[in-house]
Amino acid sequence: MRSIHPFVLGHLGGALVAGGIVVAFVNFFPSVTGTAVLVANALIGTLICSYWPGFKASGWRLWLTASLANPLVLIGGLWSAIQYECLIGHKTGWDCVGAGIALAAAILALLPPLFGVGARWYARRSQNKVP
Repeated sequence: MRSIHPFVLGHLGGALVAGGIVVAFVNFFPSVTGTAVLVANALIGTLICSYWPGFKASGWRLWLTASLANPLVLIGGLWSAIQYECLIGHKTGWDCVGAGIALAAAILALLPPLFGVGARWYARRSQNKVP
């Protein structure tokens, strides 16, 4: 049986943890839906990382590829860039709620790859311990 790479476990587990943090602050149903979206987007980033640069690449390259391959980061960043007037304070009101949510979602989606890189680092460190 093949084992699951530590980056994959950390990346998907990090998406669950990030979604769990949101559960503590938001209503249950939207946060479960948001967690599912985070995990699905993390899975897309993980699949792309498995082809390029590969799980044996350096940590910064894995984090960058997983972050930029995540559709939530791309869409959230693009929507925030389009609504830049809301973010700098020139425009206010209910029309700006989407820009704030998109920016928060994009930032939240940057965390799971860090968990993946951390899990891979910890697994490598554990294997190389000399008794």
